[in-house]
Amino acid sequence: MICQMLLICFFFHHSHYALDDRLGAIITDSDKLSEPSSSVREKLITHSKIWQQLEIPKDCFSLIGIELVDLLSPIFAESYSPGEAERMEMALGFVFKEAQKHIIQPLLNQENILNEAKRFYEDVARELNWNSQAYEDRMFEVHREVSMTGTYTQTSKEIEIGARLCWRNSVKCIGRIAWNTLEVRDRRHCTNPNDMVKEIIEHLKLATGGTNIQSVMTVFRPQQRNELWGLRFWSSQFVRYAGYIDETTGEILGDPANAKFTSFLIESNLWSPPYTKTAFDILPIVIKLPNNDIPFVIDLPKTFCHEVMIEHPKFPKVRDLNYKWAAVPAISNFVMKIGVRS
Repeated sequence: MICQMLLICFFFHHSHYALDDRLGAIITDSDKLSEPSSSVREKLITHSKIWQQLEIPKDCFSLIGIELVDLLSPIFAESYSPGEAERMEMALGFVFKEAQKHIIQPLLNQENILNEAKRFYEDVARELNWNSQAYEDRMFEVHREVSMTGTYTQTSKEIEIGARLCWRNSVKCIGRIAWNTLEVRDRRHCTNPNDMVKEIIEHLKLATGGTNIQSVMTVFRPQQRNELWGLRFWSSQFVRYAGYIDETTGEILGDPANAKFTSFLIESNLWSPPYTKTAFDILPIVIKLPNNDIPFVIDLPKTFCHEVMIEHPKFPKVRDLNYKWAAVPAISNFVMKIGVRS
């Protein structure tokens, strides 16, 4: 009954504007309803939030639409001329269609988020040996947060177990046998590129320190709900070699895999290569933040770009080729999705 009264009052309120020709404006300029400045759109979004917070089932919406037509059509027929009554019904139908977009779609999104969260926390509960009460308490918190904000935030511990499970389930990765030793660094609070570079350097220190290679993952902030793209690394790895294309011969000096990216950086004036180019010039790290048109380009200090010479125990001449590679393949352009639909 609450949801019926909300919507009936809302739709009748806007239909009433037909008396002073505002209805004609709604029909004629229907596209304006979707504009950010539209007062109708703002009211629809407000009602959407009310629906979510009151946890009104989305199936109620179509039933209310039928009841609205049955309720208001006779009133239109009695109060207005046939032409005006028809226009009133057209406006009612159109605004109801817009309301579906702004009310039902957020409810569907909320439902999908909660379904995926349920699957994720079932895995977390199993891996961390939660009892049923711990699982239910966490799901209650998630449900409440999603109802209020449209999303939810995982704890650092949940990020850690989620990252490890992602690695364990990556069937193409030969190193996943060590999934349970993965060190996960939660750095979602870092939004400044300079701070991010400090974390990248720390990542490389941890991954290459000591006599054993340590598997490390550094997690930066997720994509926000209002962003088309989140934070992105245009660099495929923290340490990669440039590839220079000879325009005359087509031959490539350096890493062919990075030839197009190298050309893009140079042509876009984002990076200038050394005066004397070599096959092992280290590319900069390129970070693109959502609200900045120009990406941040940072050269890592050479001391943190750990490299190893390539050699073979049975063929010593391999070392004479002077080939080298990054000591740790720190991949930077992967997106980790946990608790969301892939």
